[in-house]
Amino acid sequence: MPVEKIISVIARDEAPKQSIKAFAQAILTTDTFMKIAQDSKANFLGFAKGSGMIHPNMATMLAFVITDKRIKGLDEAQSKVFMQETLKAAIDKSFNSITVDGDTSTNDMCLLMNNLTGAEISEEEFMASLTQVCMELAYKVVADGEGLTKLAILKINSNLDAAVARELGRFILNSSLVKTALNGNDPNWGRIIASLGQYAAQEDLDIDMKQVKLSIFGVVLFENGINTDFDREGLIKKMKKAFELDIVLELGGSKSITVFGNDLSYEYIRINAEYFT
Repeated sequence: MPVEKIISVIARDEAPKQSIKAFAQAILTTDTFMKIAQDSKANFLGFAKGSGMIHPNMATMLAFVITDKRIKGLDEAQSKVFMQETLKAAIDKSFNSITVDGDTSTNDMCLLMNNLTGAEISEEEFMASLTQVCMELAYKVVADGEGLTKLAILKINSNLDAAVARELGRFILNSSLVKTALNGNDPNWGRIIASLGQYAAQEDLDIDMKQVKLSIFGVVLFENGINTDFDREGLIKKMKKAFELDIVLELGGSKSITVFGNDLSYEYIRINAEYFT
């Protein structure tokens, strides 16, 4: 980063602002609320902005995470290598596991800053705290998705590689038909299963449909290759009342990943139809 330029600006400010909320507010664009997170042990403090054009790897998103914690047993050079690896792993589980609208942008960054002057903590605690902050910020980005009325939490249990399973989950939650069904509180198992099939065909995945099981709020909609006889009206009523929709897709396997997405609403269309550059 151009440190000299940053320092010169700070030096000109006779009364530099050190407000957490002021910084969180300053980075927002179309966001409707500030996104601040801290882990349970107060090792890290994080900030993010993002609302639309969110399909991380990354997206129109900025995230800043700060700490002063030293890592037990590592010198400065080793700490830098460890922090880079740890940040990448945390991002894969958090920011790279969300999607709002499937669109990406050239404007994205997640920056971890550490002056290594604080107390020592273990590698395990460092990783857990950093991941916790990134997960909370990622959730807040999706929860502020443009025009959303529903936040979808899709858990996939499979034997797929984590990166493949994550992209499968985001592919499903990016389907316009799936997103509009969520907006209409429609437990439309066919749209989710069709999206699964489309991705499997595109990526040449060997999916045994007899092992596929789909449920929403624990209500099984599809199992053993066919749809089930479930209380449709009861589930619709539950979906209407909920902001978070818990969806589980089981493909046969013990490895689990979770991705976050949202619905496609009339309001999203209005926001982006009226937005002119």
